[in-house]
Amino acid sequence: MKSDYPEVDYYFRFLNINSKLLFTVGENKGTEDNGGYGERTMFDMFDLKLIEGDRQTILTQPKSVALSQTLAKKYFGDKPALGQAIRIGTEDTFVSGVYEDFPTHSSIHINYLLRLEDLASAIGGRMLSWQWRPVYYLH
Repeated sequence: MKSDYPEVDYYFRFLNINSKLLFTVGENKGTEDNGGYGERTMFDMFDLKLIEGDRQTILTQPKSVALSQTLAKKYFGDKPALGQAIRIGTEDTFVSGVYEDFPTHSSIHINYLLRLEDLASAIGGRMLSWQWRPVYYLH
């Protein structure tokens, strides 16, 4: 999109999970919503401040997740969340970044972001099909 339309500064693909997922860290468990699969470009497009992690490496490693500041505090307390393991659903993931919560006046509130590439690996060619369109393109 960016190569075809030079006026597009940023784009971000996002697949909303649309249901709650179980998050587990040790004995601490909870169901979380407002999350999904997406790309690290979210941090450029929305200019979100990173509390932990680096814009260049966030969500670059397989099985990684970025958490809102609220979720990081809920599951890790005052300890750093970066690099820590967290089970989401049935998958073990590792926190690659913690970002400031979206502003309350925003129409978008993403509490966690899993790597879109991990979903693509799991479902194969279906993501490349024009007939499968659950991914939002924000630009």
